[in-house]
Amino acid sequence: MKKIRGILLAIMLGMLLSMLGNTEKQGRQEEYRQQLTFISPLPWNDAAAGLEKAGREEKSYVKLVSSRVIHYEKMAEAIRAAIYSEADGIIVAGAVPEPQMVEAVNEAAQKEIPVVLMDNDLEGAQRISYIGNDNYQAGQLAGQDIKLATGGKARIGIVVSYLDMQNQKERMNGFFDEIEDSPQLQVIEVVECHSDKLLVMEKVSEMLLEHPEIDALFLAEGCASDVVGELLDEEQIQELCIVAFDGNKVLDYVEQGLYYATLKSRMQEQGIWTVRELKNYAEGKPVEDEVRIKVWHATQENVEKIKEEAMEEAGEFQWQYY
Repeated sequence: MKKIRGILLAIMLGMLLSMLGNTEKQGRQEEYRQQLTFISPLPWNDAAAGLEKAGREEKSYVKLVSSRVIHYEKMAEAIRAAIYSEADGIIVAGAVPEPQMVEAVNEAAQKEIPVVLMDNDLEGAQRISYIGNDNYQAGQLAGQDIKLATGGKARIGIVVSYLDMQNQKERMNGFFDEIEDSPQLQVIEVVECHSDKLLVMEKVSEMLLEHPEIDALFLAEGCASDVVGELLDEEQIQELCIVAFDGNKVLDYVEQGLYYATLKSRMQEQGIWTVRELKNYAEGKPVEDEVRIKVWHATQENVEKIKEEAMEEAGEFQWQYY
């Protein structure tokens, strides 16, 4: 009899725990209107700040997924993992124009999971919206800075991540259009660094050794913007007029006088936009095909103010790594 009673108690306890588990799960589902997944090549804490802020306002849970080293094949796999987990929406940041990336985005669309691209658009990708910088304007500002800093006479080296990335092409177009009427501003070489620290050091060192006449650099992507500043700070390369784009240390470099100026993405604002666009899509409201956000433009005159604004976006966030 005692044995039977024990079995009955175990069954009842199991049923109770199951009911509590289902209630908890239902509570979580009611708490959040959307379960979103954000996937980036590296942890982008400034974007995460905007995503979580908008998530709180819109009752959207945002899972943050990234890698400790850039690995685009695994990034495509992370998109597929979000599809298998039946996310309500996927946000992909900093994607490169590789077939596996476009295919992964399109697989989500086929499963009727909306995808928003952030920072770089992908030709052929079936995304519902693109949120990014006004890259053409940023390129123009970089051209204006080098004109002003050099008196309109310089031999320029340019560093990009990938020449075929849409955001890089837009920045280059803006830059070249801006300096077109300045014949004494000559672009000597453009090099790709694939956002890789070792490749930046190799390519920039080679460029300066082969072209010692270069006296100005436009660093059109974040990794190069950080690494070249380190080299300058360690006096491993000659003093140059430098205009940068993004990076974690660029505002410090401008403040120290190592860089003439930098452009910096407003990633928190981009994060806020993506969550709101996915909410609008879920509610059947109109969604913008693309949103262009103006960048910060920091010089020694305003860098302290911009650092204060950028610090408001800083924070520590819980990332899951692929």
